[in-house]
Amino acid sequence: SSSSSSAPPPFVVVVEGLDGSGRSTLVRTLARRLSYRAGSTPPASSVSTAVRAVFDKRGGLVARAYHAVGNYVLQHDMADECARAGRSLGFVVDRYWTATCAYSVARAWENTDDGPPQSSVDIDGLSSSVFAWPRDLNPPNLVLLLEVDHAVRKRRVAASSTSSRGNSATPNYFHPGEDEDRLSMSTVPPHLAERIMAAYKRIHVVAVPDPTSGRGPLDVALVDANPDPEAVARSALAAVSERAGKFFFEPLAFAGGGGGAFRSDPLGLFLHTARELNLCTARGRRVRHAPWGVQIAVP
Repeated sequence: SSSSSSAPPPFVVVVEGLDGSGRSTLVRTLARRLSYRAGSTPPASSVSTAVRAVFDKRGGLVARAYHAVGNYVLQHDMADECARAGRSLGFVVDRYWTATCAYSVARAWENTDDGPPQSSVDIDGLSSSVFAWPRDLNPPNLVLLLEVDHAVRKRRVAASSTSSRGNSATPNYFHPGEDEDRLSMSTVPPHLAERIMAAYKRIHVVAVPDPTSGRGPLDVALVDANPDPEAVARSALAAVSERAGKFFFEPLAFAGGGGGAFRSDPLGLFLHTARELNLCTARGRRVRHAPWGVQIAVP
């Protein structure tokens, strides 16, 4: 829409990783602590959930096409929220095009009669163009790629399956669904997990001549997901905070002519930002800010 196309850009953090890496837990934690909007691909709604079941049942290219389109639906939804708010908003997303690409490439099967199926594609030998970010899809500001040992992941998935017994939903390791009868979340062989992670690490954004496009190398932070959820959250928060500070504050600090209105006035930058976030009045009087439960004062 015209309103979303001219909206301030969103700040998007994508959480990626294999099932059992703690991806969903981290998304909820980051969204709560940072007061970001939580999202997923495909976007979660009563309509998309019902439609997804139909496409996942078909499997193969049909299911992959649905998940690919979901990336663009999510992009539109985030832009639309920023347009309605009239400012940039933070989003933390459970999987994005990174997963669509990595899983599709890693799951190229050839049938074998003996032993587990092996992939017929050498990921390291593939052209870099296979992993290039689509030019009509905005890349995220940060990808948090969770790395976890196979034994830890398998134990977590088994525990999750036990706690969810009685639920009619079938656990689906793959993205999107296919070959569920051949492999389940808890029996995915380590070699396939390694291929998926290798594909994740090859995804990149192709630079374009226009420097104002905001496109550049895909910013990926590797996060050790083997420790407890709190330790993982601390590592992720440190990575997000560094990028969020540059995204939300640097444009203000260096805006305007002559090197920026706030370059030599850090207090002025703080006061301006506090007003924009409704943390203080126009005269600098502090106001209560419910999401953080803190008091902000400007002398």
